Amino acid sequence: MIATTLVACRQKEILFHPGDESSFIHQTGVNFGNRPLEVFYHVPQGNAKDMEVLFVMHGASRNGDDYFRWTIEVADKYGFVLLAPSFPAELYPTREYQEGNIVDQDNVFHSPEKMTYQLIDDIFEYVFNHTDLKIKRYNIIGHSAGGQFVHRLMQFSESQYIDKAVACNPGWYTFPDETIDFPYGIAGYTDDPKSYRKRYYGRDLTILLGTADTIRDRSFRVTPEADLQGLSRFERGQTFFNENRKVAMEEGVLFNWKMKFIDGIDHNGSIMCPEAVEFMCNNQNKK
Repeated sequence: MIATTLVACRQKEILFHPGDESSFIHQTGVNFGNRPLEVFYHVPQGNAKDMEVLFVMHGASRNGDDYFRWTIEVADKYGFVLLAPSFPAELYPTREYQEGNIVDQDNVFHSPEKMTYQLIDDIFEYVFNHTDLKIKRYNIIGHSAGGQFVHRLMQFSESQYIDKAVACNPGWYTFPDETIDFPYGIAGYTDDPKSYRKRYYGRDLTILLGTADTIRDRSFRVTPEADLQGLSRFERGQTFFNENRKVAMEEGVLFNWKMKFIDGIDHNGSIMCPEAVEFMCNNQNKK
């Protein structure tokens, strides 16, 4: 379901102003069990009408406040309204955060409005409807578990609000491969996998990888299926990008993704997230 409730004609009630920095509780609604979701926000100084929106998605430690703090300076630099939802593990387990609530507990695919990505659209609509913002699209970055969230959002969300996305150091990936079962592939999800891939490959997605992110630490996913993607986060990211680029070439469709390496950086969200914004803002037309 594509969200379509942005204010067009009526007067907005302005709740977020330049210079504001705090958090609010987003009420998620019946599709998500009315579970509260804290959203940290920062509005830079300046003319809000000229600002864009940037979501930053935290890692498996569920420390949205840290990711928010790490990204404020670069959000100010480029004039982004910064939004950092925080998904506590006790309310949003791995299946609902990293894996986006794409399937239920019986591995049956949910409809788009029940996937966690709908919450990002809902938060965007709420902020848009209570600011002077004019741009009706958002950008999103995420590191580690947040990178998993972001690359699956770009794959499964039907939202028209999404502009650019950067997935930093994801631990493993869902391939748009109809011969592999979820969560590693999309078997049974669509009757038209080629059209599905065409839409996905056409989106502005960057895979951002630290070249030193090679340690198989405690949080690293070790399964036979994941290890087929590579033996480290650095290897898996390259496999994901290169294999999908190959498929796009074979199917003759636009491949709008990018891949970028950050030399010498390991699994470090405090460095990777600002680097993601820098790359997103300064390399829009580079492949």
